[in-house]
Amino acid sequence: MKRLALIVMVSLLWGCAGSGTAVKTGDEKTSVKDRFAEMEARESSMLNMNTSTGPLKITLLSTGKAGSKQNREEEPVQYELSIPIGSSINADCYITEEIAFPSVTLKSIFDNIGALPTIESAGIKKIESDVMNNMAYIYLEAEYLTKDKSYGTAKIIALSLMNVSLYCMHDELGYRKTFLKTVNSLVNSDYIQGFARDLIDYKKRQIDIVYMNDLSIGFSDDFQVNEEENRKKEIVFSSMLFPRDASQVMASDSWDSTVYDGETGKVLSGQNYSYTNNEAEYEIDLEEVSENTYRLSGTFQGKEISQELKSAKGLTASGYVFDLYQRNKTSKKSWIYDEYVPLSPLEATKSTMTLKGKDSSGARLLEYSISSLKVLTYLDKQSYSHAEMEVGNLSFQIKRKYIDVR
Repeated sequence: MKRLALIVMVSLLWGCAGSGTAVKTGDEKTSVKDRFAEMEARESSMLNMNTSTGPLKITLLSTGKAGSKQNREEEPVQYELSIPIGSSINADCYITEEIAFPSVTLKSIFDNIGALPTIESAGIKKIESDVMNNMAYIYLEAEYLTKDKSYGTAKIIALSLMNVSLYCMHDELGYRKTFLKTVNSLVNSDYIQGFARDLIDYKKRQIDIVYMNDLSIGFSDDFQVNEEENRKKEIVFSSMLFPRDASQVMASDSWDSTVYDGETGKVLSGQNYSYTNNEAEYEIDLEEVSENTYRLSGTFQGKEISQELKSAKGLTASGYVFDLYQRNKTSKKSWIYDEYVPLSPLEATKSTMTLKGKDSSGARLLEYSISSLKVLTYLDKQSYSHAEMEVGNLSFQIKRKYIDVR
């Protein structure tokens, strides 16, 4: 349930190429619009092949260590692959054996396209987020105009688990479905799925896709883990790519972990990390030091923090309260509690969960109130199927696309 709080925070924040093939603009016999549409519609014969089970023809271009990273004794291995997809240009893919935020990867590549000396302008053609097998992805399609007046498009996709990240590019007009099917084959490969099998031993995993005014812009990946001494842990990894206008995007990413008592829901410790355009909004660790007293340490908007946080009844994990309602384990119509969400980094946030009856299909409705926003969730036997909230004139929906209960 912590994932809904993260999406609320991002929503509040929201409120406040050149080397591929392109089409020339000067054809006398055929209009640019017709030629562009014709090239955009191209697909290769690979689209009709069963590449999801057949071997991909992959060329390993390089292998080595990824870019430097502070406080790491050993750098992760990185692979660079060139994959023929039946067009004149191969798809280039990069695999790193560590987590990486998809939205930051896409923003960085998109910004670099616009900064190339051969590019006159670059714009956003498409943003989409969904799930391939058991990995969430964000897809960005950029269109660009070169200084010699040629048009082109670059297709970029980024995916990540907690232990591996993958992004692929294809800089050629058309072949969209072929490109995505090729990436899907790579995701389904034994190599990538080996990382999925090596994930933490979770009790439940849920991937939600986030929609803003019906545009899918990102995802949250939530893991619920049973630990020793009746402790539970919820880990949430989220990544979203907001279109600011036709030529700018904002990347918002977060990683949060909460450890709490499985009997009472009382928070014992937590980690809260959030980044906008790869710059840290906050990196805060929380730990209970005495009854209802916690130590906060880390940074918030570039400033160091180290102080105590007190809560009269202690902090409660929202995931604990949600589970009680979802499993019909409480008779309370409404539950008011303190939780820690760095909307106000130095104090507890007052939150409320309230049962709101049922919808026409019989699904129970649970309203989650945090700060000034309200999120309406639709409960089912496994978790919730979707949730809705309004932020000014923006409508947000959170839809479950993947769930694994063990």
